Amino acid sequence: MRRRYLQAYASMFLPFVALLLFWELFDHVSQISPLLLPTPIQVINALIHNWFLIFDHMLQTLQEALIGLVAGACCGLTFAIFMYLLPTIRKAFSPLLIVSQTIPIIVLAPLFRLWFGIDLSPKVILVAMFCFFPITIASIDGIESSSKKLDELMQSMNASRWQCLWYVRLPGALPAFFSGLRIAATYAVTAAIFSEVIGAEKGLEIFIQYAVNARATDQVFAAVFVTSLLSLLLFALVLLLERCMLPWRYNSVQLHGKHVSASSSLDTQKKKLPFLNTTFVIIAVAAFIAFLLHQYAPERAFLGNTQGKMQKLVLVPEMEPTPNHTGIYVAQQKGWYRQAGIDLQILPFSSTVLPDTLVANGQADIGISTTEQIVLDKIAGQPVISIAAITAHNDDACFTLDKGNITRLRDLDGKKFGEEGVAYEEGIMREALQYDGGKGDFQKIIITTGTLQAVLTGEVDFSCEYGLSIREALYKGMKLKVFPLTEYGVPDYYTPNFITSPSLLKEKFKLLKNFMQITQRGYEFARNEPEAAAHLLMQGTAAGTFPDTGLLENVQAYLSHRYTDPGQPWGIQKKRVWDAYIHFVLAKGLLRDKQNRPVKQLDASSLFTNICLQPG
Repeated sequence: MRRRYLQAYASMFLPFVALLLFWELFDHVSQISPLLLPTPIQVINALIHNWFLIFDHMLQTLQEALIGLVAGACCGLTFAIFMYLLPTIRKAFSPLLIVSQTIPIIVLAPLFRLWFGIDLSPKVILVAMFCFFPITIASIDGIESSSKKLDELMQSMNASRWQCLWYVRLPGALPAFFSGLRIAATYAVTAAIFSEVIGAEKGLEIFIQYAVNARATDQVFAAVFVTSLLSLLLFALVLLLERCMLPWRYNSVQLHGKHVSASSSLDTQKKKLPFLNTTFVIIAVAAFIAFLLHQYAPERAFLGNTQGKMQKLVLVPEMEPTPNHTGIYVAQQKGWYRQAGIDLQILPFSSTVLPDTLVANGQADIGISTTEQIVLDKIAGQPVISIAAITAHNDDACFTLDKGNITRLRDLDGKKFGEEGVAYEEGIMREALQYDGGKGDFQKIIITTGTLQAVLTGEVDFSCEYGLSIREALYKGMKLKVFPLTEYGVPDYYTPNFITSPSLLKEKFKLLKNFMQITQRGYEFARNEPEAAAHLLMQGTAAGTFPDTGLLENVQAYLSHRYTDPGQPWGIQKKRVWDAYIHFVLAKGLLRDKQNRPVKQLDASSLFTNICLQPG
């Protein structure tokens, strides 16, 4: 018996061990950079050293997956019952059910954020939608394939259709239901991670994004490994529940040395199985409720204590926390917002919905955006306005690997240019090349892996990035050739910017002005004391957001000189800077309206205001 179990487990784990050995050997032979493919040992070390942080994020993802799986199972089974009881419903909804699976559910994420916000609800709905289809299909098949003879017997005893369903078809459909539930359990974790793209403060997707931003590829692989384990865990839990609820499918006994089938052994189990089933269900439900209470009770208690005492202000950032946001976190950690009666809520970053959209729709009071996007908002008729500049000067730059063959910007003619879909970036890059005497001809490639990663892997030859990100790359030892765009004919402009909508500026002027003046104080603290500000930024963000303290201090020191010009207050925007930029993009024909016609006129004065930073 023991030997048989050992052989069974060996056959399960040997392929996994062989894969790890091949992976380790490949890394050593190829000498590939750990930034691209870490070794299994490095991944294990990352998992061990970051276990508590990963575990914290994992709990959030597990919560979303569990609630979504339960909701999907309940809805799927209920819908299957209605389809059986009411054939008209089945005829009407079966085609729609099938067609619904042709829609990539992840594309609904931006709409869900707009409709339901960023709390648990949209994530649970997405997970439930992933799980709904396999459970519904399996359940209806199980209900309809139950024993017809038993059904006829029940009807001969004048049993109603509902009684036949309850006593015959539903018990007979349980094996099929659990088959669908096992499939849905493997979908649930993946769906939960997809759902966190909507926006979340914690979760495995958030941990992965932080790791990607920090170029910690070993941590990314560690999170992927935990994701796989989580899927296996849910699958095993469903299998265990099935074994407890359907013992006749699995139980067997040995009588006088002979193997007896499950049906023959049922009598030997009937006394203890009901107790086992009831106990298991009670424990599972109690554990699930305790899990939810543990997650939500502290937060609700805190919100209840502050309700009615503070003015709530919702801010939506343009990316995960960076030193561009330091002033906000300084003011928050110092308690300045709360002292002023402001209950600041910072929404999690989402790559699916622009901050401008949330601000224009009134779902956020203030956002962080870019000058490029503000200009496009104006052309599209989306009401947003810049109310402060985070840095006094633009430090966007073109960069490529420093291999010695590129000495001037024009040398990039004919190369592959990586673009992330930033507004009219291609046109600005072409103008910069021509300014340096080049033709401005290059092959544009849309990238999704990040500009630095794309250049490092050779996917593209050059790209554009914030000076902040380039500074981080240089600190980590990447050899880059950098060409600041302002040195190649592109006028200076403000980016990133704080934005609001004209209607909110009118309705909540005192609140917005109060917030911006406190935020101004936070950025001026960061300018004068960059090291202390860096530590306050770390304290105010989730653990693991900034794994390298030295890097953060270095970047914060660099940025402290760029927040303002000497002797000038933070955030003030100058009309001549906006005028020069708008004149440039109009003269070069970089702007297009909704009908794809060149934009000829644009009033720069309508794009910004300093009213929230004026004294008094």
